[in-house]
Amino acid sequence: MNCRSLFRDILTDEGLCCVTNALHPNLLYTRENWHINEPVDWNPEAGYPKKLPTKFFPRKTQGTGISMGLSLILNAEVDEYYCSSSGGAGFKINLASPIDRPLISEGGVIVPLGSETRFRLEALLTESSPEIRSLDRHRRQCLFFNEEPLIYYRYYTRDHCENECLSAYLIERCGCIPYYLPPLSNNCTFCNVSRLFCIERAKQQFNQTIGDKCLSRCLTTCFDLNFMADTFSSPLAASNYSIQSRVLYNMSKEEVHRNIAVLHFYYRESVIHAELKSVYIGFTEFL
Repeated sequence: MNCRSLFRDILTDEGLCCVTNALHPNLLYTRENWHINEPVDWNPEAGYPKKLPTKFFPRKTQGTGISMGLSLILNAEVDEYYCSSSGGAGFKINLASPIDRPLISEGGVIVPLGSETRFRLEALLTESSPEIRSLDRHRRQCLFFNEEPLIYYRYYTRDHCENECLSAYLIERCGCIPYYLPPLSNNCTFCNVSRLFCIERAKQQFNQTIGDKCLSRCLTTCFDLNFMADTFSSPLAASNYSIQSRVLYNMSKEEVHRNIAVLHFYYRESVIHAELKSVYIGFTEFL
């Protein structure tokens, strides 16, 4: 497939990255860039709309196993490297819910070059019964999507809430924010290189004061979707037997081991193991 039909550029703390199956097309992309799939509104609490177009994103899975997953051949072009937050060449991969915007440098997994890597995925879903809405948020330790409105993000998640807290803290300490954090006002200033030292020092102080008033409201969501991956890697073929991929077959072995990484993403099984939060002793049980 043409990669442009699956991936689009997104601005992260690592610079421009490629993202697939993400929400927020109106915030991240122009509608004209999505040639094949129509964006639909989705979140872990409400799920998909009842009426869906023929082709849409975020996509649903087609099945389990590597043949029903997503396979990629990536070329690092190491001679074109400029800078990175890691010390070695390769790719950073981050698995997240379609509504989440995590930091790549903090949570990304590095994939080595000259290897074939399999990500065997397992989805972990957290759901909540409507009865727990009557409980205080700090007793149930979770938030529904409409309980904590955010300034910049449409949907509440813990990462989004913490990002807004960090933005407010950096504006107070340094007078500006890095380009990858959410601007909390129209006159918010983005930092240039001269403010880098102030930003890094303030971020360390922010992490040390994790229990401050702002972060104390950033609870987990009552409906959440996470992905856990078992990762397996093996070196690409170095012998003179034929390789299945026609793309790799036309490359020299030196080029493959220097620049190429092959990735496979697939689900281990066709069911999701969910966790349900409910009232253990309600009024009726109490009586």
